[in-house]
Amino acid sequence: MDSKLRHFILAFGLVLWVSSCGNGRSTPTLPNAANAGEAGEQANALATQAAQVIAEQGDELATQAAATIVAQTEALATQATEFMAEEGATLAAQDAQLLEEDAALLESGDIPVTLEPGSLAEKFATVPIPSGGGTVEITVTDDELNQAIAVGQAAKAQTGTPSLIQNPQVVFTGGYIVLSGTIAEPVSGQLTVSFAPYVADGTLQFDVVEASIGQFRVPPVALQTAESTLNSTLGEAMSQLPEGVGLQSIVMGEGTMTVIIAKA
Repeated sequence: MDSKLRHFILAFGLVLWVSSCGNGRSTPTLPNAANAGEAGEQANALATQAAQVIAEQGDELATQAAATIVAQTEALATQATEFMAEEGATLAAQDAQLLEEDAALLESGDIPVTLEPGSLAEKFATVPIPSGGGTVEITVTDDELNQAIAVGQAAKAQTGTPSLIQNPQVVFTGGYIVLSGTIAEPVSGQLTVSFAPYVADGTLQFDVVEASIGQFRVPPVALQTAESTLNSTLGEAMSQLPEGVGLQSIVMGEGTMTVIIAKA
């Protein structure tokens, strides 16, 4: 046993010995030089007994602590399992509902468009509703349309399905929407397509006036992609008009396009 522990136990025993004097016991006599050896042996015996008691109690306390820890761990595990089961069921129900909503949107073709502040879609979504039989004019610049096209191209690139036409740009000029860009297949070159926009049954439509790609004949797929680029940006933005409002006509200018809307 460590000497410090022995000294501590011996001192503690001496204190108890002195304190017992007030309980009707005779005052002990401190050991003198003659019986110092005997007192040392008694102290060692008491220290040994104290160490045995501490060891026995320590084992018992350790057993009790281990049992408590095991019980608490099992209780926490049970609570965690119940919580995960409840939350898992809730999340599963939410996921199923979202899947059903997405499936319904895909089936109807009514997929919502994110209305970014300052975007072309927001411009049409927030247009004031005409009063009475009046109309409202919305002016769109070719810069605004180019920005919308760039956002759409970036979104396609992120999905791993880039557009057939790379770096498309539009210009409003001569009464037409002139779209240009480069294509690599089925032929390679600079594509330029001039569209004449018009409104039919409240919907934006396009007529191809002229198309070229160097000395090659413009493939139909290139024309379809060019028109799809306009529909997925300008046409989609116009579809965000408030309920009860529809397109009436379009007037082309140099660098601008004026869209006239009226009550449907």
